[in-house]
Amino acid sequence: FFPFLRLSVLCDFPGNFSSAEDAKRGEDARSRDRRRKSSVSFQEPPTKVVDVKTPENLALLYRLSGDTNPLHVDRQMAAMGGFKRPILHGLCTFGIATRVIIQSVLANQPERVAAVSGRFSAAVTPGDQLRVQMWISAEEGAPGNEKAILFNVINRTRDDQVCLENGVLTVRSPGLQIAKL
Repeated sequence: FFPFLRLSVLCDFPGNFSSAEDAKRGEDARSRDRRRKSSVSFQEPPTKVVDVKTPENLALLYRLSGDTNPLHVDRQMAAMGGFKRPILHGLCTFGIATRVIIQSVLANQPERVAAVSGRFSAAVTPGDQLRVQMWISAEEGAPGNEKAILFNVINRTRDDQVCLENGVLTVRSPGLQIAKL
């Protein structure tokens, strides 16, 4: 099994491939479809909430993944980008949320993750306290209709600002065999 990463970049220019309703929620069509298959919604209280503190050196550690953008380690570059201090990599924040869900809901079984999507809505800085809110459907998904876990990430350090929203983690059924080479 070879993991892969698909990255979507939002460019600020005319053109819209989602409905006006999706655009208001900051959601693409694929995430909307996964969310609609779920029996839970963001309107309900979260099923599970987990708090996690990001280490002060996390941007330096994440830099080892190959993202050497100075915005994440250099105060002057961060100031040029409009930030008071270096910010955490967005994919690092995304990874924190995914890890929390895998540990707290999927019993440390990352192979059950079929897909993850979400929308970045605010910056996170190293050392911030994050809260991952999860909405978990009660039923297990059938093949072709996977279980979905909806999630948001709240930055507790910044007055409960939502920093990752409309998250959807699609879960494979536990009995699904994964091909091995």
